[in-house]
Amino acid sequence: MRIIKITVRFITASLLVISSTSSCVDLTPEPLSFYAPENTFMDKEGLDALLVTSRKQIKWEWFGDAFNAGYCETPIVYEYAFSDLSVIGSPPVKEIHDLKTQLTPTTNAALHLRYWDLAWNGIKYANCVITRVPKSNITSEEDKNQLLAEGYFHRAYWYYLLVHQWGDVPLILEEISEPKLDFYSTPRMKILQQMKLDMEFAVKWLPKEVKPGCVSRAAGEHLLTKIYLSTGDFEDAVESATRCIKENGLHLMTGRFGINAANPELDVINDLFNEENISSSENKEAIFVVQERFGVEGNVAPKGSNRMRNFVPYWCNGADVKTPDGKNGTTYDAGPYDGYSLLDTLGRGIAKIRPTNYGQYEIWNNCKQDMRHNRNNWYDISRLWYNRPPSKGGSAKWFGKQVQREFVKDTMRCYFSFPINKVLIYKDDLNKGKTPTGGFTDQYVFRLAETYLMRQKLIIG
Repeated sequence: MRIIKITVRFITASLLVISSTSSCVDLTPEPLSFYAPENTFMDKEGLDALLVTSRKQIKWEWFGDAFNAGYCETPIVYEYAFSDLSVIGSPPVKEIHDLKTQLTPTTNAALHLRYWDLAWNGIKYANCVITRVPKSNITSEEDKNQLLAEGYFHRAYWYYLLVHQWGDVPLILEEISEPKLDFYSTPRMKILQQMKLDMEFAVKWLPKEVKPGCVSRAAGEHLLTKIYLSTGDFEDAVESATRCIKENGLHLMTGRFGINAANPELDVINDLFNEENISSSENKEAIFVVQERFGVEGNVAPKGSNRMRNFVPYWCNGADVKTPDGKNGTTYDAGPYDGYSLLDTLGRGIAKIRPTNYGQYEIWNNCKQDMRHNRNNWYDISRLWYNRPPSKGGSAKWFGKQVQREFVKDTMRCYFSFPINKVLIYKDDLNKGKTPTGGFTDQYVFRLAETYLMRQKLIIG
């Protein structure tokens, strides 16, 4: 019995050896490619891909929901909220209203810190390009300089934001490839002087003609003008703004254009901010835009821009917008029903921010026939009407009539005027017939009208 067992074991082992050698199976892993910095960022294609990531980083400013389960996807609202144009509309228990008392080292409110995260990631991507271009195998000096130029643009873009929000911050000018703990702040003006030098190089090499969403020479000149203003180089700022205006085929749009050009009820300001017109080749005011298109790879927000939700008053909160006979006057119920048309037009706003008295009234005191303040482009809150029908508990007497301000319990959030052309996004591909909050759109980052304003202010003094 023992002899048989030994024999069987020997035969089994022999068969295993024969099987393994005859099958010629090589278990050594052979990946099809290695995507690592040391080989990916050695040619123009690899570095171009990193610049695509840099452009995408800027999109995070503009798209998404400014309050999404406590996470701010659209930090641009804080640029507005901490300016003279707007203030936070949501309650002080949720957001910072008073910078002096609420913005402290121990504050629990942290949504405003979103810019800090975005900026350092943007600087990281830019520094990776800037550091690796000289080490690449690219032989064309023109290609190298164009790559460096856009890298400098992205780094300067984020540092410009950082120093104006935070003051002195660390100045990092190269890729960090290993753990580092010894960061120290650099004076704000020293950072701006470095960004000025970088952008003076960049505007010589950025291309004049680019696809929408890419960085052009005009975009570089515009950013350089803003930096010159910050460093006090006012004559240089006039020159860079003039180059931006005159040397890049741009001009202010004074005539109708785009998809609604044949509609006599609209105007050129409405055309300029139409979702379909921002990146149009007809639009000569667009200097630098970011794009968020439904179903296109590279989007940063699943629903595009929630601008309707963030910038429009909470007019649909019927509990605070009462009728004179004591009924809830408005509703944001999904349609269809009598009164849904108002929701379809204005969306369900929550007033993440609201305009200041200056932004809502004072700035328009002498506007006369300014198109930006006509019915096409400005929604005066006096146009608001009670949209909750009697079938939903509304008032039969007041349904469809003008909302009476004295019966609005929360005028801070629920009752204010706002710019239609900048906040109402109707290209809602995911939410048709429900409760509109915004949608997919392109967005200006730099527009020629702003360049003119900077230059005009410098000339007039």
